[in-house]
This record gives sequence, C-alpha cells and structure tokens, in this order.
Amino acid sequence: FGELSWDDAASLFLPTMKTLGELHKIGIFHYGLSPETIYVTAKNQMKISGFSIPDLHNRQSVINTELFKGYAAPEQYEI
Repeated sequence: FGELSWDDAASLFLPTMKTLGELHKIGIFHYGLSPETIYVTAKNQMKISGFSIPDLHNRQSVINTELFKGYAAPEQYEI
C-alpha cells in the first residue's frame, strides 16, 4: 500500500489504458474500474483485476467476476 506522485502514476497509466483500449477493440470490457481494481506490482507495473464481464455471469464461467458497489454500471447489479 502507499501513494504515488502524479508523475509516477501518469507514466504507469498510459500502458494500462492502451491495454484496456485493445481489450475494448475485441469486445472485452471491465465494467468496474475503481481504486480497488487498479494496483501497482513490486515490479512497478500497473495491473487491473476484478473484471466483471456480463457474458461470464450468463455462461456460468469458471472465471471469477466481481462487482464493485458504486463503480459498476447499475444494470450490472441485476445480472
């Protein structure tokens, strides 16, 4: 745990946002980005966890999905 300066955080966000953009292009969306789902590893890389993909709920996938109250779209809570 800890805090990052804006300069440190900004340099980590660009690759993360590029990766999200690539996932969006192929139809994969997070549906719940929040401070609880974005973290920095010991290797100083930003990672995203907690993907909440509606299709996975519907298919009873073995991949765990999560909803983060206050960050996911309201319709996601009905799945």
